[in-house]
Amino acid sequence: MDKITKKDFKALHDNNKLSLIGSFEIDKETILNELNKLDKIYTEPTSRVDIANVKGYLITNIYQDNKFIFVENNITDKMHGNSVYTICYLLK
Repeated sequence: MDKITKKDFKALHDNNKLSLIGSFEIDKETILNELNKLDKIYTEPTSRVDIANVKGYLITNIYQDNKFIFVENNITDKMHGNSVYTICYLLK
C-alpha cells in the first residue's frame, strides 16, 4: 500500500475520479482484505465531509492500493482513547 499526498487526493476528489465505498471504524488492511473477497462493489457519489468537530488529536493519512483509496483518521481523545476511522473510495 502506497501513501499519497493530501494534494493528490484532493485533485482526484475535485476531478470526480472517486466513488465512495463507505466509512468504517476499522483499519485499512482489514477493509482491503474484505473488499478483495467481493465480486461486485457498490459505490455512491462522493461529497465533502467536515470532521472538524473532533475533540482531541487527529492524524490523517491517505493510502492507495491498486484501485482503492483509504483515508485513515487516527483520533486520540481523553474520553474515548484511540480510534481509527477509515473512509474507502474506489478509483473510477
